[in-house]
Amino acid sequence: MKGFNLKKFFIFQFPWQLLMLAIFIQSSIGSLKLPGIEFDLADKILHFLVFGILGILTAKGLRNAKNRILKENYTSLTFLICIIYGASDEIHQYFVPGRHASWGDWIADTLGIVMMVWIYKRVIDSKELKNKKPGEDGAVI
Repeated sequence: MKGFNLKKFFIFQFPWQLLMLAIFIQSSIGSLKLPGIEFDLADKILHFLVFGILGILTAKGLRNAKNRILKENYTSLTFLICIIYGASDEIHQYFVPGRHASWGDWIADTLGIVMMVWIYKRVIDSKELKNKKPGEDGAVI
């Protein structure tokens, strides 16, 4: 069994964990206003994008994990981890003075995660299919 690979950790695991930490810290700040962004759905678009990026980073991390179970189930595990994290973020905000929990924010988080991970998986699957040599899938040629 190989030892811990620090380089792979920083490439694949650290980014999504760091983003989770950044989201937690940002959610701990009361009454945060977005500078220069003043249209109605700006907050929801931001939630969609940030959690979509979290979904992609988490999927990439789990897909490249050492553990076979994590690799094989990276899509569903990403959905589970990130959607629960989005819910916990809203619950956390409920207890922060000047912040509030919002079903709409959680729905935007979830839609961002699902859509971006779906796109990520499609891109990865098409690259793997393109790079697969004839006969690698066990099919008779």
